[in-house]
Amino acid sequence: MDNRRIHRFSIGVAFATFLLIVAGGLVTSTGSGLSVPDWPLSYGKVFPPMVGGIRFEHTHRMIAGVVALLTLVLMVLLLKKEERKWLRWFGVSAFAAVLLQALLGGITVLYFLPLAASVTHACLAQSFFSWVSAISLFTSKEWRQARPLESNRAVFFQRLSVSTACFIFIQLILGALIRHGQRQEFMVIAHVLTASSIFFQVLVLLFACSREEAVKERFFSNTLILASLVFLQIALGIGALVGKGQVLLVTAHQATGALTLCAAMLLMLRYFRHLKKPVPHRSKAGYFFQLTKPRLMLMALATTALGFVMATEGKVPLLRLTHTLLGCALVGGGANALNQFMERDVDAKMKRTEGRPLPSGKLDAKSALVFGMAISLVGVAHLFFLTNTLTAALAVFTLAIYVLVYTPLKRKTALNTFIGAVAGALPVVMGWTAAGRPLGERAAVLFLILFLWQLPHFLAISWVYREDYLKSGLRMVCLLDERGVWIGAQMVLYCLFLWGASLLPSLIGLSGNVYFSVIFFSNSLLLWLAVCLFVRKLLQAKRFVPASIIYLLTVICVMIADKV
Repeated sequence: MDNRRIHRFSIGVAFATFLLIVAGGLVTSTGSGLSVPDWPLSYGKVFPPMVGGIRFEHTHRMIAGVVALLTLVLMVLLLKKEERKWLRWFGVSAFAAVLLQALLGGITVLYFLPLAASVTHACLAQSFFSWVSAISLFTSKEWRQARPLESNRAVFFQRLSVSTACFIFIQLILGALIRHGQRQEFMVIAHVLTASSIFFQVLVLLFACSREEAVKERFFSNTLILASLVFLQIALGIGALVGKGQVLLVTAHQATGALTLCAAMLLMLRYFRHLKKPVPHRSKAGYFFQLTKPRLMLMALATTALGFVMATEGKVPLLRLTHTLLGCALVGGGANALNQFMERDVDAKMKRTEGRPLPSGKLDAKSALVFGMAISLVGVAHLFFLTNTLTAALAVFTLAIYVLVYTPLKRKTALNTFIGAVAGALPVVMGWTAAGRPLGERAAVLFLILFLWQLPHFLAISWVYREDYLKSGLRMVCLLDERGVWIGAQMVLYCLFLWGASLLPSLIGLSGNVYFSVIFFSNSLLLWLAVCLFVRKLLQAKRFVPASIIYLLTVICVMIADKV
């Protein structure tokens, strides 16, 4: 059975559910709730004499049984034929709701209409109707082939539709409380005020929808249906109040409430599915900022701060640290911009990078070149004048390694990964020297940790984007291994080396026992994950990338905290 047939079947289930709600309304409005004293049978029979209130209560039970059977079939169809996992669970949840509804129905009979159970039973029935109707929407051609419409007021429509649906549900709860005996004055006033609020919100939705031609064409009819149902619901409520509880008016009021909630829920889902906010036009400043690779730069600055804090004895000089981070940010951002300038042809071939400013044509190559060179020079000068000569020299060396060695080598040899790891590990050394400390074994240990961390991290990234690298023409390690066995073994080996290197700070007095204990445990987790990837031939390499980032942040935070 294809989705079209499931869609039609779900509409049938929704129709049967609506009949069940009408039957339940007749039971309540005629006072037939306790006409049958037992459950699930009626006077011990499947077909009792249909006289008095029994005919309303037993008819309600029979329809409920049919709805439960239909929902079971719908769940099975979704589990067997539906590809979307979340929708399969939606079907399972619908059947679970039917079972809960049946249980609540039994409680209302056996315990003589307890208020909580009766109100929950009434509201769950109306919610279930919307639930099944949503399944019919999710399986429709409209939902599957939806093309989002851009609207500056998309968020407004979505939020107001959510608010309207919530208020309608609150209104139904208040109505159920009043219908089951809670007729206090404040309850009636709340019911009236909520109805007024719903009416106002729907009018605003209708008016706003009519103001945009594209939105009007797609949503006006659905919004008008909701507005009509709200108006009808209010009219029936007034009629039921004036008519002093006439059975048909009260039942129609309750049934229309279910239709109103359903219409509001479906309209809300359509707004979220079919409307989207236009992508804001990014200014040129934003594109230049994008050239600096902000996320990569922030990670480098975190390691720079680590080196600075670990090299400082006593109170950390915040002004000097600020100058260090600013200078390193300019140099790092400039290096990344120059890297993108040199690889703009390669970036255009890869799906992951084709949206960058240069391959997408948002910036021209000359502007990127001038920008990258300018901020790099400013950054070096900033470090030279406001930190020290050694740090500025290291910045020049890092820039040269990254731009003049690593970037060209990516087109020639897979060994580029090791050169890139050198450039990526130097910021922690720059932080060390910026604090005024000379190079030595402690700075070398920090460098080694950062160098070894990058190797399994970038191997995992290269494997995740292996298809992109195949198109690019770059010489990456991932292209030398088709099955992922060799790269997996390398990741395990580098994690072992990282384990040993990351424990060295405690052995040379750079950190204490707290750092040793936490990092020993963290290394165990990272190594275990690498081994699992090796066994499974890197099938879940994508999970290793955030795990390795969390590991590095743990090293940084714990090392600083242990020192402080």
